[in-house]
Amino acid sequence: MFADAEFKAFNQQATAYNEDYGTTSRRDSSRRALNFAAPTAERSSAIEQSSPRIGAAFTPACPLVDCTFDDNVGIHILSVFKTFCNYVTSATTLSSAVNGSLKDWQISSDAILNSLTGIPYDLSKTGSYIYAGGTSVSFLDTYILSTKLPFEIKEPSRLDFFVYQAGIKGRLQVCINTINECALNIKGGTIDVKARRWKNYHIPLTSSTHVVHFVVDGLQDNYAIGLDHIQLLNKYGMAAQPCK
Repeated sequence: MFADAEFKAFNQQATAYNEDYGTTSRRDSSRRALNFAAPTAERSSAIEQSSPRIGAAFTPACPLVDCTFDDNVGIHILSVFKTFCNYVTSATTLSSAVNGSLKDWQISSDAILNSLTGIPYDLSKTGSYIYAGGTSVSFLDTYILSTKLPFEIKEPSRLDFFVYQAGIKGRLQVCINTINECALNIKGGTIDVKARRWKNYHIPLTSSTHVVHFVVDGLQDNYAIGLDHIQLLNKYGMAAQPCK
């Protein structure tokens, strides 16, 4: 069974964070998809939105958005530091908008937690991914990943990304411009074979200037939600979309 997902219009008020929400191999060309045979979800189901690709099939054209988290480790003299491309995790400027504690997303190239509610590998199985959660998590903890700078697009586009959410605890919201305008709400689903995999989602973006927030809350100990291969595509999902 897929994780439950809800799609909301940008002008609707999202559920307040940490409230009970139980009721509510790359190609050189940027013009061709890697695999046109990937399954496409029924539009009426609004559960999982599939693009005609199964991985990072397009040469990145929007560095402010596109990120696979594979080139995220840098060496600075004697220390190793990790970056999130052009994203920032749990900015303190957003602390007043949540009811609990802000926690940072983490980067991993290895399996985390356990085989049921953890994450075994990234989308490519050879790189890195980011995740919210861990061994010691409060239900009130909130994890926010935001684009560091606003980005402008000249035509309608889509924000495409992959999510790993195997456990019944936790919620991922994708919010545009403010964390009160959430276009996608993915709730925890039943733990089964189909749940334990990377799933492809996308949300539409209008031709304008945007900031994107990936928000996770409602987790408990030993639960995690993963995020990988974020990319801005044209509205059909058939090519990389430039931005500035």
